[in-house]
Order: sequence, then structure tokens, then C-alpha cells
Amino acid sequence: MNIAFYISGTARRLCEILTDERAERVCEGLKFVFSDERKGEEQIRTLCEEKDIQYVYYDYKKEGAGLSRQDKNRKLSDEILKFLQENQIDYMFLFGHHLLSGQLLERYENRLICFHPSLLPSYTGMNAIDQAMEHKELIVGNSAFFIDEGMDTGMVIMQSVMHSSNFGEDDYETLLHPIVDMFYFIFQALEEKRLVVQNGKAVILGADYTKVNFYPEL
Repeated sequence: MNIAFYISGTARRLCEILTDERAERVCEGLKFVFSDERKGEEQIRTLCEEKDIQYVYYDYKKEGAGLSRQDKNRKLSDEILKFLQENQIDYMFLFGHHLLSGQLLERYENRLICFHPSLLPSYTGMNAIDQAMEHKELIVGNSAFFIDEGMDTGMVIMQSVMHSSNFGEDDYETLLHPIVDMFYFIFQALEEKRLVVQNGKAVILGADYTKVNFYPEL
């Protein structure tokens, strides 16, 4: 299974994924990391060099100079599609900031998987964690989903959930770190061909969808 990543900036979660003890199998099929931002890229770029992973930089601002945001994103999407096709990528995982569009979404429908720090469909877009805290949510978490034309509106694949009391002031890492395990769960499901779409919903065959959790647990 050939995979790729799209990132913007530091990509801390991807750094954790690639340094995890489970990373060997991922790196075997990882054909490239596509970045559209220089700021904070030093760690992930160095990591790719150490692991002999192709690192592709796309200058979003320069390439999109004079274009509308929509056209900038379309041009970015076309460039990503080119690399996906050239490398025969099966799935791409997204930690990028920009809304992808165009033929990329058509040709890679249900093969572009994004991670977002909220329990979708709540709190789409930027600053999702801060929005949840401002609304004093009891539970918070992360979502993995197939992207579509909207902003964080695609079919949800999996979510991680925790009580908001685990989230300290400005302690985003406590909430975001479970994304690493979520990625590996989904990666395994893809390898085993257990992630499917049924009746308009993403389903992992053989997974337990019956468990009920209580917060607080007494």
C-alpha cells in the first residue's frame, strides 16, 4: 500500500508518527511528504532525510501570487494530484491547512484522510479546541474523516474522546496526541481492507460500535 502525507508547517503529529515504534511498516510504503509551508518545517524535513523519504516543497504563496484563495487552493490541489498519480499513491493523509478541491477530490474520493481536533460535525475550521473550551464542552476529542468539498464536512471514520478536565490551560498536546494512535488504527484497517463505505457512512469491518462510555465513570 502506497501512502503520502500533505502537511503545513511543523507537522508535529507526523513527526510523532514517523518516530513511533510502529513506523517501520508505514515508512515502507511512504512515497513522499508534500509541504506547502516553510515555517517550522526543520524537524520534519530532517526526519524525512534521515529516513530517505522524498520531501516535496510547494511554495503556496509564490505559486498562488495574484490568485484568489479558491484558485490558489485549486492550483495546490492539482499539484498534489500530479504527485499522487506519478507515485501511484493509494491513500493520502492530511495535516495541511488549505481546503483542497477540483479533480483531486474526484479521482481520490474516499482516499484522502484528514485529522481534525474536534468531535465533528461540531467546531469545524480553525481554532476548534479553543471553540470547544469556550463553550465549556464536557467531552472533547479528535476526528479522522474522508475529505470532501466542504470545510471538515466529510464522512467521519473514527473519533477519539476524552473528558475536558484532561485538557489543561494551553495544553493542546494532551488532546492532540491520540491522533497518532488513531492514524495507526486506520492504517492497519486500510492494510487489512476493512475500511469501507456502506450506506453513505465510513465503516471499519469487525470494529466494535456498541460500546458505551460514561463521563465521569462511577
